[in-house]
Amino acid sequence: MKMLQPRVKTLDTRTVKPSSGTKRITGNGHIAVVKRFARETPRVCAACQKAGLVSYGDELDHIVPLWQGGAESDLNRQWLCKAHHKAKTAQEAELRAKGGLV
Repeated sequence: MKMLQPRVKTLDTRTVKPSSGTKRITGNGHIAVVKRFARETPRVCAACQKAGLVSYGDELDHIVPLWQGGAESDLNRQWLCKAHHKAKTAQEAELRAKGGLV
C-alpha cells in the first residue's frame, strides 16, 4: 500500500527570534575592526573620558545598538571602559525586553 502524502504542510511551531537589525561583525572580522579602530582613534572612554584603555578592560561599543538599527560602521562606534559598557548594556537589555520602547 502506498503512503499518502499529507495535503497540508505541518505548521512549524518553533519560536523564531525577531530580526536583530543590522548583522554584527564576528570572529576574525571583529578582531580586525577592533585593532584598526584602536590604531586610528584615541582609546578614551566616551562616558567618563578615562584615557589609556587597554584591550582587556575596555569595550568597543555601538553607540546606537544594532538591534535598534544602528550601523556596523566607525561612525557608530565608541570606546567605553568596562564599567560604563556594563551599565549601558544592562540599560539596553532592559529597553529591549520592553520591546524597545522608552
